[in-house]
Amino acid sequence: MLGGKYELVTSYGGWSDHVPYNVPALISDLAIKMQTRSQGTSVENMTAGLESYLHERGVAGDFNVQAIKGPSQNWMCSEVCQSDAVAVVLLGFWQWQSDGWTRVGGHWVAVNCAYPGCTELQLSDPFFDHAAEGLPGWAWGGMPANPTVHNDAANVSYDAYPFANALVPDARWVPRDYAHSSVVEIARNSLAQNFAADLESYRGSYSAAGAVYLGADYAVVIRPVAGYVTPTTTATGRPTTTPTGTPTATPTRTPTATATATRTAVYTPTPTPTPLPAEPLDVRVSSSSDDVEESLIDGTMYFDSGDLELGSDPGYLGDQTVGLRFQNVAIPRGAPIRAAYLEFVTDDIGSTATVVEIRAQAADDAPAFSSASYDLTWRPTTKACVTWDIPAWNIVGEKHQSPDLSALVQEVVNRAGWNANSSMVFAISGTGTRAAESYEGQPAAAPLLHVEYSTGQPTPTCWLHLPLAVNSFPPPALLFDETHDERNTLSEERAQRLNPEHPEWVYFGEFKERVGRDYRLYRHDVGDLTTQSLRHYTVLILAAPDRSLSDTEITSVVRFVQDGGGLLVLGDAGLREDINDLLNHFDVEFDQTLIASPKHDWDAYSFYVEAFAPHPLTRGLESWHTSWGGSLRVRALALNLSWTPPDAWKDFDRDGVQDPGEAVDSFTLLAVVQAGQGRVAVVSDNAFQDGMFSGFNANLMMNTLAWLTRRGE
Repeated sequence: MLGGKYELVTSYGGWSDHVPYNVPALISDLAIKMQTRSQGTSVENMTAGLESYLHERGVAGDFNVQAIKGPSQNWMCSEVCQSDAVAVVLLGFWQWQSDGWTRVGGHWVAVNCAYPGCTELQLSDPFFDHAAEGLPGWAWGGMPANPTVHNDAANVSYDAYPFANALVPDARWVPRDYAHSSVVEIARNSLAQNFAADLESYRGSYSAAGAVYLGADYAVVIRPVAGYVTPTTTATGRPTTTPTGTPTATPTRTPTATATATRTAVYTPTPTPTPLPAEPLDVRVSSSSDDVEESLIDGTMYFDSGDLELGSDPGYLGDQTVGLRFQNVAIPRGAPIRAAYLEFVTDDIGSTATVVEIRAQAADDAPAFSSASYDLTWRPTTKACVTWDIPAWNIVGEKHQSPDLSALVQEVVNRAGWNANSSMVFAISGTGTRAAESYEGQPAAAPLLHVEYSTGQPTPTCWLHLPLAVNSFPPPALLFDETHDERNTLSEERAQRLNPEHPEWVYFGEFKERVGRDYRLYRHDVGDLTTQSLRHYTVLILAAPDRSLSDTEITSVVRFVQDGGGLLVLGDAGLREDINDLLNHFDVEFDQTLIASPKHDWDAYSFYVEAFAPHPLTRGLESWHTSWGGSLRVRALALNLSWTPPDAWKDFDRDGVQDPGEAVDSFTLLAVVQAGQGRVAVVSDNAFQDGMFSGFNANLMMNTLAWLTRRGE
């Protein structure tokens, strides 16, 4: 920094970034100013130390130092390679313990780059060099032979991680799969270290039995003030010395009129990468089974259409999703994608307003389409998505190109299992109608994928850049529906009306208070559920609905889920099973017959459930409590996560006794489904009301919401 040279890593052993003898050039300067101790460096001490350093160098008025709590992915995506900021990020290590979230330590890392399309970021980490070991990222010079080489620009390792939502308090994102198999090791190396004042209330001891969660807790950023002019120096490249008769040699600069070096006061400017030649590639749909239309209503797959309606087929299928599969997309794994688009040929003119979304299948080698219902939209898709507001198509036979799809293609070819013989699938859905030629209609005019990519080693596009995160992502928004005679409510007034004697049996007040700390929670009590009304929310919650959704609402909710939304449905014994009209789309059904167990507490219908399948929803659970609940029926696509003891029974006459003819079995109580881009969780009971929203029931709900919103992934 400011011309100084510091060897920050000189050992790969434990505590390598914390003990004085491992940072000899820095300990007498920045480390002392930052009060680095065995407890690491706090956010406050780091910012104060940097300000002291800038003041000592006489440039305090030229730079701002700022600590940003919960830096957002949004700002990193838009600014990371365009900012003059230099930053480090504090990754927190957290555990969910009996009394809530506990922060057991933290670790500082430098953020170097965001990949094109903002699907990944690169970290320079003092603990390891994973990219140099062959894991995702960008490396130069191979694996360092020793820590001294690590500090040389001839050996560089920028470890790449996709962005993922954070689960822990106040953090917005985490590097997914951070540290790979070393995350527990690095967490243990960082115990009780690197906190901030407002994180102290979460400080606690590490539990070897608990899972470790991460969060980007803080960023500390230095950036020049507005109007700052980069100073220049004139030099021959090596200082000369003038003898003074003392042991100290004073360097002097010899001026020259031709060799002027520009020096930035914060960081070494990014060298302009030499552009690599672009390789064009055109792949056309080459089989009648590689362009399909899937009905949104029932998931039927159509292979023999003479054209492809992007958006909706008003005369036949209605709302639909178009799938395109391109075989043998000969792009090397990890090749930088310079440009990409889909090209269509007009089959029929159209000018109605049409907007579609395009996603690619997240697969190493996308398989052929099958006739199974929802075979297209059930497939996992890329995080990247491109919206296309399609202009009028006024001439039959005219070609039309989509917006740039580089981010989608890059995400697919970066996959570990991608190879130059792999196939790639795109899914297109939306509103309005545009009719394009299909393979069945005109093979020579079938949809075409055009890609331009570079060969050779990609060059990093920025160095140590992180902007100020003043536009943080807001917490996920949850919509709690109360328009379908739900038995539970967020309204204390409605709870009094629903159950005057025991409003606490229906009121989700404790739920509202706890969930509201991490999410934005909204109540929907007027109007239908429509595509428009759902578009601003991350998760829809139906808490014991006793009235079915209309066909239009079901279509809207199914599309909401397939486009990436989350759906949580809670049941209750005795409810009408009309909600199955919706749940059948996800291979789950309610059976609202009362379930009883011989091993109970209050009565035969109140008992603890201790049988689980491993899943993020059941992480950390020892049991959960159901009270007067029903059960679930699951089919192929749904995953059974929790079930009753094998001696439970359906108590048809509600007498608390297992009578002849009352089925004895192990009944499903909790199920999840991955549906297209979205997720569905269904619980057989609504035991999350006041008095029940505590302990493992609260943990189960928080795990469920985290999974539905992808926090912590």
